[in-house]
Amino acid sequence: PGEQLSIYAGVENYEGETTDYEAVGQLQRVEDAEGDAVVTERTEIDRFSVASVAPGERQITERNLTVSDELTGEDLRLEFLLYKDSAPDSPTRESAYRDLHVWIYVPADDTASATAGDGTLN
Repeated sequence: PGEQLSIYAGVENYEGETTDYEAVGQLQRVEDAEGDAVVTERTEIDRFSVASVAPGERQITERNLTVSDELTGEDLRLEFLLYKDSAPDSPTRESAYRDLHVWIYVPADDTASATAGDGTLN
């Protein structure tokens, strides 16, 4: 918690026309409910626009994220939700055009480092 993490986020356009996107990064606590992943807590940690992406073009941007001490422990998912044009005020995986997530562990003790797993694109 409190450590800054730099990541690169890329958006590639397969729409066939120039498109604007908005991405929202959330840290989510997830619990297993009869085989389904259910988000029980979420906090927005990033929101950014990717403007005028031409067909076949890819835009990559560096993002600097800081996780607060509000959500720590295991069963945490760093989720990026992608929207065409703009994102709603309360973004969810169900409302997103595309999403990407990485499972992470954020220790409660700020002397340890967070670890991340592989990303999964849905």
